[in-house]
Amino acid sequence: MSACEGSLFTSLEASGDLALVETRVVECYANIIRFFNDSTEVHRAVAHCRRWIGSRRQHLRKETARVLLPALINAQAVKPELVDFFDELIRIGRGTGPFSKDDREIAQIALSVLPSVCTISSVSLLRLLRSGLDLASEQWDAMGSFGAQAVRLSVQKNHLDYPELCALASRLSKHVLSQEPDILTNRSRESEHLLLCDTLRVVQGPIDIHRPLRPKCRHVVNSHDPIVVTITFAGGEIAQPVTAYLGNFSVLNATWKPGAWVTSPDNGCLSGVSGDCWRTARLNIDVGAGLLIVLEAVRVKGPIAQQLGDNTYGHPYGFRVQFGQLTPDNRTRLERLAAQFPVTR
Repeated sequence: MSACEGSLFTSLEASGDLALVETRVVECYANIIRFFNDSTEVHRAVAHCRRWIGSRRQHLRKETARVLLPALINAQAVKPELVDFFDELIRIGRGTGPFSKDDREIAQIALSVLPSVCTISSVSLLRLLRSGLDLASEQWDAMGSFGAQAVRLSVQKNHLDYPELCALASRLSKHVLSQEPDILTNRSRESEHLLLCDTLRVVQGPIDIHRPLRPKCRHVVNSHDPIVVTITFAGGEIAQPVTAYLGNFSVLNATWKPGAWVTSPDNGCLSGVSGDCWRTARLNIDVGAGLLIVLEAVRVKGPIAQQLGDNTYGHPYGFRVQFGQLTPDNRTRLERLAAQFPVTR
């Protein structure tokens, strides 16, 4: 095998169309890797791969990353070293300053060939995908399509389990949020936004399938005995206290956050108010007989528009409430209230 290698490497110094020679040499070398008999030969191939990618000849660097590197990884030898090398390659431009056009091309190629790497573990794959997303978040216009391709194929091949999928979805969502509102209003970024949303949908699909179902932990309030609540927001768009009615609530659960769903008639202060964000508020629950449960610093999302028949009272608005950390007294009072209503949701 050494004689064959020598002939190939001599070709790199040949005259003529150097780019074509480089392409053919790298392709031939990648094709003979499967005939290597021991780890020493593979280690030597890794050394050549590193040297060629470190070359000043950009075409040789690109062909090595495109052809030789996936072949080496799929040879199933020296995997930790190769994964480290691949990770370095994806991160090649993540220095103290902006990376060069040549380095960007190498990182693009590394991401584009990632779907063809089929022998590494899901843990290693997740590491490479995270590196790609880190790089994409800095230069998504250049890196996004390649990162999205890798993410899609990895999800479709079931390489990632539920926690890893959730981590990827979170990173993609945070990137989109960090780019708002420009990514939504700048027409030149429309394709970038669509690509991100499409990739997020691909990741979200299997998450929804494997998402654990919430057990029944909600106490549903009888509409014949309504419980009035008052929401006082800490400034912002909703200046007046909002009168609402308790629909259902939960107190004790090891997994799911205690909270409530309340609905409100239109008292003139909710029209046109955004319901997509969480706000801090104080919640007063009037349970009758002069007993008032006061919950400070709860998180409230709403007003959420309701259709006819969406809630027991026919109210046009709903609010999601997260109680947060309950004091011992408030927990006791809510537990007493919960004992009056069955868990049905």
